Amino acid sequence: MLNTIKIFKKIIAKWKVLFLLLLCGQPINGTADAIGVEIITLTSHVSDNAIQLGEDYHRKLTDNGRHILTPGIELYYDYQIPYRPAYVYIDSLRAVAAGYYDSMNHFSGYVAYMPRWIIFNIKKISLNFGVGPTLIFRESWNTIPQYRDDGYYQESEDFLPGYQYKFILAGDVNFHYEINHRLEAVWSIIPGLPYVITHAFGIRWRF
Repeated sequence: MLNTIKIFKKIIAKWKVLFLLLLCGQPINGTADAIGVEIITLTSHVSDNAIQLGEDYHRKLTDNGRHILTPGIELYYDYQIPYRPAYVYIDSLRAVAAGYYDSMNHFSGYVAYMPRWIIFNIKKISLNFGVGPTLIFRESWNTIPQYRDDGYYQESEDFLPGYQYKFILAGDVNFHYEINHRLEAVWSIIPGLPYVITHAFGIRWRF
């Protein structure tokens, strides 16, 4: 428990940069229609290539490192689209930033700005998804002796020194349960296919 608390304290200490990145994606009028906070929990490696170092992974739930805990925090806000063309039906825009500790206990995260679409909304339960430009990053694994860089990430002394990073098109799927007219419980599935699938749980507050 104490180790978990220390991890979240480290994440909060690093949120100065993440918060500034999140502000960069705010709506033009500076307002949000909803905000959310989620706790990143479980990551499952769906590719055998992703568990080549599985025996060295931290917080393993299985011996081979297929399933691990990756504690972290995701923050976001949603801006409702006032005009929604029928042929695209974008419901909202989301700016999101997250920080967590990965399988090798290195600080990692992502920043994204994405449109979102509603799949269904039945009574208190709804399902939506979003996809958009995303920056993913992690403290460089090149400091790990047994790691062999496959070239997937970039690394530079000029941009995020000490980190590996990549710009990709990514997204997530959200299940919402309405607690009351303002508060929703959220379960997020964050696919990092073909390598990982991550889960997060939290709340979303509508203004």
